[in-house]
Amino acid sequence: MGNLNLLADDQILIGANLSTISAFKAGKDIKIVKSIPVISDLINDYFDGDITAINGIKVSQPGAPFSQAAWKAMRFKAGKDIKIVKSIPVISDLINDYFDGDITAINGIKVSQPGAPFSQAAWKAMRKISGGKVLSYSDIAERAGSAAAVRAAGSACANNAIMLVVPCHRVVKTGGALGNYAYGVNKKEWLLRHEGYL
Repeated sequence: MGNLNLLADDQILIGANLSTISAFKAGKDIKIVKSIPVISDLINDYFDGDITAINGIKVSQPGAPFSQAAWKAMRFKAGKDIKIVKSIPVISDLINDYFDGDITAINGIKVSQPGAPFSQAAWKAMRKISGGKVLSYSDIAERAGSAAAVRAAGSACANNAIMLVVPCHRVVKTGGALGNYAYGVNKKEWLLRHEGYL
């Protein structure tokens, strides 16, 4: 499956993804530099104790939803400790239980992610899909309050920053075809097989 990366604010999960190079935008050059004028100074000021310094950095962050959640957490949680840890109490245990076969374990994880009202409603509907079951994008649109918003339901899946726990992998095309998945259809298939749907 790859590495499952988690981003939490205390005991609330705000981001989850699988490690994958596809998180980078195809066609974009990635350059490694030692210093970026102004930005490097602001980052140094941040680490020197001015926790508001990074707010002066203008950003365009078109990356994957998890990257956006991580960036927002670092940017707007200034003054809070941001730590890289191997395990997040309760959340890591519940995810381990999920992978050990208790597919209902992830239901006990509290989540929060920014998004428009329709996306919030769609994510809430996704959380109600039982393991071993699927719903179509049309079903999600209807349960989110707008039966005609099938494409918006697909966008909610694509913009979901908390994969697995907000189970967008349980959303399929009308007729049962798996549809797309940000981490690859093979990962979606693996998850659905693990949950007993396939």
